[in-house]
Amino acid sequence: MTMRPVPILLLLILWTLPAPLLANEHDRTDRQQATLSALLLAPIDLPEFKRIKGPSNSSVMHANRDFYKPDREGFYYWYALFKGPSKQSESKRLRGFRLIVYKYGTEAGDFYDRNEELIAIKSRFSDPHLGKLNLVGVSVDSIRKRFGAPFAAIDGLLIYHDNSHALSLGSANGSVKWFKYVRLHQSLVDADNIPAALLKF
Repeated sequence: MTMRPVPILLLLILWTLPAPLLANEHDRTDRQQATLSALLLAPIDLPEFKRIKGPSNSSVMHANRDFYKPDREGFYYWYALFKGPSKQSESKRLRGFRLIVYKYGTEAGDFYDRNEELIAIKSRFSDPHLGKLNLVGVSVDSIRKRFGAPFAAIDGLLIYHDNSHALSLGSANGSVKWFKYVRLHQSLVDADNIPAALLKF
């Protein structure tokens, strides 16, 4: 059997194609994943955030089956109504931002105690104190450039994850309207079976 000759034009194209182009595209994907992982594994410095904001409203809450549960005695607890740049009414601020932790032990303790682990954050407001998690108002194009393609996209909802650390972004008119970070009890593996905790604010 004789080999068919490779067209000269194709050889010239392959020869002149700059190798760094493919490498740069691969590096960009790596950078996007690294940026996403860095955000999801350490979304905020919780003690520092609380120090800056000062005391807030707070309460014990019922467990959510989608939430990660540490293998230690404790309970879920939320914070809301932090001081912030938003000039919304108190009721809107109460509904529009919530920080959820898992408190170790049986007592909530002092506001500044560190007997807790971050479980979830959700916000409808832009707030520079959120640092790299300050995503409300950011364009969807910018999000895609920063983090790459989402794990799932459902009716304006973009979902990203790094194993059990997940981020859902509600968007409209090309920009992020709200976000929700959740540490899940198990890793995301199926884009057709997204936990309810990520699907709505």
